[in-house]
Amino acid sequence: DASTAGCVMLRVLCAARLFAIKRKTKHFYALFIFAALVFVIRPTNILVIFFVPFLFPDWKSFTACLADLLRSRKVHLLAGILLFGLIFSPQLLNLYLQTGGLKFNTYTYETFEFLSNPKIPEVLFSYRRGLFVYAPFLLLLIPGIWFLFRRNRYLFWGWAFVLGLNLYLIASWWCWWYGGGLGMRALIEFSLLLALPIAFLLEASIRVIQPVYLVFLYLGCWVY
Repeated sequence: DASTAGCVMLRVLCAARLFAIKRKTKHFYALFIFAALVFVIRPTNILVIFFVPFLFPDWKSFTACLADLLRSRKVHLLAGILLFGLIFSPQLLNLYLQTGGLKFNTYTYETFEFLSNPKIPEVLFSYRRGLFVYAPFLLLLIPGIWFLFRRNRYLFWGWAFVLGLNLYLIASWWCWWYGGGLGMRALIEFSLLLALPIAFLLEASIRVIQPVYLVFLYLGCWVY
């Protein structure tokens, strides 16, 4: 389900970006549809919605669009909310039929045990499913963060906030290594966000250096 969630999250961000640029109703509805699917697949991933404001050129542009929705396009906003509810409602019905109630948390004996002590270093660097240990190519996002910060600080702060918030939740789960698997599967759906600084790094690099990245990518795949 992680790869499926990742594809749907990509659709959410694409729809949000297209709406931010073109302001077309079809993109607005697509945003609600794919956001609902993200919520159905893994509820905590709905936090990706917090990245939507940063897909606009700036905060002023986002707030102006939001004001226009609340003032002149209330019908569209209501229709979007109804679409979200319509897509999510079968999940609620399924829970009710199976449990006899609408208790949303089906992880009865599993909790966010490490909220006060998130295992972030372990999630990133531990041999027990650590992200950079099993996907060393992603180490390129570390220098890439600098280029992202220099080129678009508004986008950078949104990226840092959303990825940081999700990393905190992932590292707070009682089973922070997420069971059997090869690598940190809980971060698979965030591959797009993880790749964003690398994209800025590649864009800013001179062509002579770019083959070095390809060699690093090959070695990273070999290690994996």
